[in-house]
Amino acid sequence: MPETIAGRYALLTNIGHGGSADVWQARDTVLQRDVAIKRFATGHTMDEAMARELGALSSLDHPGIVRLYDAGVEDERPYLVVELVEGPTLRERLNYGPLTLEQARRLGRDVAEALAHAHEHDLVHQDVTPNNILLEEGRARLTDFGICTPPRRYCNDDDALATTSGYTAVEQLLGGPICPAADVHALGLVLLEALTGHKEFDGSPLQAAVARVRRQPAIPQDLPSPWPQLLSAMTARDPAKRPSAATVAAYLDAYQAMDLPPLETSPTAQQVASDVKDLAVAGFVKRHPRVAITVGAMLVGFAMSWPLKTMSSAPQADVVPGVMASEVEVVPNEADVVP
Repeated sequence: MPETIAGRYALLTNIGHGGSADVWQARDTVLQRDVAIKRFATGHTMDEAMARELGALSSLDHPGIVRLYDAGVEDERPYLVVELVEGPTLRERLNYGPLTLEQARRLGRDVAEALAHAHEHDLVHQDVTPNNILLEEGRARLTDFGICTPPRRYCNDDDALATTSGYTAVEQLLGGPICPAADVHALGLVLLEALTGHKEFDGSPLQAAVARVRRQPAIPQDLPSPWPQLLSAMTARDPAKRPSAATVAAYLDAYQAMDLPPLETSPTAQQVASDVKDLAVAGFVKRHPRVAITVGAMLVGFAMSWPLKTMSSAPQADVVPGVMASEVEVVPNEADVVP
């Protein structure tokens, strides 16, 4: 007979383990469904980290974030019951080679949408890595909010050490703010790794931290557009110059939906405006009313500043970096309206 927790969760298979907890596939014998149980070590109390994860998951409701079902303590072992995602982690998938351009686009859109939802609830995930992205058919899912936190003005040594080496933003390594832009930075490095097949800042935690402080990530310029420009923006050294997660999600969604050709040459603002108009006819604006105008403005900004070397040298764009897409107020000009 399998071990049972809380009289209803029958432990079936150990599917993962970490420093303080194991993850089990279990059967909810009451609701007759499979779930995942994160079971902490004996004597582990309901500490601040666990309470933070519990509070975060209970406040978030998004298809890109693994759902929380239940929580409790049994035999001095706290546990969380969450949705079971029957698919590999991105780390496991990358063991077989890099993603295709389309797979990376969908992955980036899905995770950016999940992060935008968390950021709207004043939560910074702080640990966006290939190990914390689960892949199921048709969607990527973000998990493990164990070190999430509200935005803070300063990052101490404990905060920096809690993050996964190789993905930590420069400002956190230097004791700066913990803000949503740190998650965008981490996602940029994850996408770079997904496209190239190797971790940009590898080695020991100290080696990775020193390398990140000393240099920007080496983004292959032979990647098709818009990847070099987008990844450079997401991993900008200055967090204020990074796009918001909502902007990244909107751009990656719009880029696919518009069926744009590879941007090997600089398109004109008129061509981009025409593409946006055609996209609206195709129904994108109806499906995404909150971001449609922002997407158009953002694409015009990318076109007019082509080619981008760094975000700091680019002309001022219509979308303010670091601002949620829903917060951008666009005042149309008669001359910009496409008939």
